[in-house]
Amino acid sequence: MEALLHQVLSGLATGGIYASLALALVMIYQSTHHINFAQGEMAMFSTYLAWALINGGVPYGWAFALTITISFLSGIVIERVVIRPVEDAPVLSVITVFVALKWGFQAAMLIGCVAYVLAGLASRTALAADTTQFPRASVL
Repeated sequence: MEALLHQVLSGLATGGIYASLALALVMIYQSTHHINFAQGEMAMFSTYLAWALINGGVPYGWAFALTITISFLSGIVIERVVIRPVEDAPVLSVITVFVALKWGFQAAMLIGCVAYVLAGLASRTALAADTTQFPRASVL
């Protein structure tokens, strides 16, 4: 029974994440009439930011508040600097901008993960038992 409850709650949590991302896609499309291909990467950036803050010793509540604030402000900057200038451009130009934004976020996350792993490797002492777990990053 405990396993069933765990599976149900896990499914509800995963479904909530999917629903949040779907709602974000719909809201962006309704307001701009463009599909943001970088939506998943922007969510991944926010998640990685929260994880880095919590791993850095910031309490959960403050990490949550900082993540929401930084994500909100970066969304405003992206909208004003990247999206608004191409608002009335041809469709192919807009798609190119969104795909470039997606690749930019992917590159930033890859660089961040590599820097984290290298910093962890540099701080290790020879033959010492280290319990640090490094993130597994996959690039698609």
